[in-house]
Amino acid sequence: MNLITSELDILDEDIKNFLVYLKVERNLADNTIDSYKNDLKKFKEFLNLKKISLKGINEKKLTDFIIFLKKKNLEGSSISRSISAIKGFYKFLIFRNKISSNVLNYFESPKVERKLPEYLTQKEIDTLLNKNIDTQQGIRNKAIIEFFYATGLRVSELSGIKKSDINWNERWVKVIGKGNKERIVFFPQSTEDILKVYLQNNKYKDMPYLFVNKSGNKLSRQSLWKIVKMYGKIALFIKNIKPHTIRHSFATHLLERGLDLRTIQQLLGHKNINTTTIYTHIGKTYIKEAYKKFHPRS
Repeated sequence: MNLITSELDILDEDIKNFLVYLKVERNLADNTIDSYKNDLKKFKEFLNLKKISLKGINEKKLTDFIIFLKKKNLEGSSISRSISAIKGFYKFLIFRNKISSNVLNYFESPKVERKLPEYLTQKEIDTLLNKNIDTQQGIRNKAIIEFFYATGLRVSELSGIKKSDINWNERWVKVIGKGNKERIVFFPQSTEDILKVYLQNNKYKDMPYLFVNKSGNKLSRQSLWKIVKMYGKIALFIKNIKPHTIRHSFATHLLERGLDLRTIQQLLGHKNINTTTIYTHIGKTYIKEAYKKFHPRS
């Protein structure tokens, strides 16, 4: 027999209140809240399947939940995020006096191996940026690629850029990142040139957002993903390029040219420097190859 209806209703209400808390009090981004929602949906499915109440969860049951997620072919990073979401949910329930203790405090999430992010070489970036498609949509797409590489923005950040966010005289853009934190990111003359060509050819001159669709509405995160993947296939044929590929390329190339990690952290909008240190591994790979190439005894 599954969880009784009243328990499911209470669980649904608790999850709903937790998501409101994340949005209103924690000020988290909508896509982050969606991730919490999906993780807790899986947790509810597990509780219902195993006939367990919220108060009946323990370390053994949480291990069973990890096995449950692995059977859904989720990667380690997704599983780790789910465990983190559940821990946060239980802390919220304790704070609201819904449960008396959090048995999950001492449960260690599975170790996740940090993978080096994929990125393009400078030559591949040049090939990508030099591809011209002389249609109104093609000019817009080229401007999007150029802007991604010039700024290293997340796809959700680029989607929200308004024309009023851009300072053309000093060539910088105001960005609202994770947690609604504001930062300034610069762009070069080449990016300004293609943006102005795009804006001159764009019939929706009175619309507030920088990049818009055929109806004049701002491009969604999903639309930007599709544009980048399509443009990458046209320019590089076999490369599977995503917005984050360009973001990683932006950070990697700056590091290779000598920019310090703290500045790269600020440009990327990373809250913690540890998130940025993954690029030092890429830098070491680059340094090793350069050493092998130039050292006379290598």
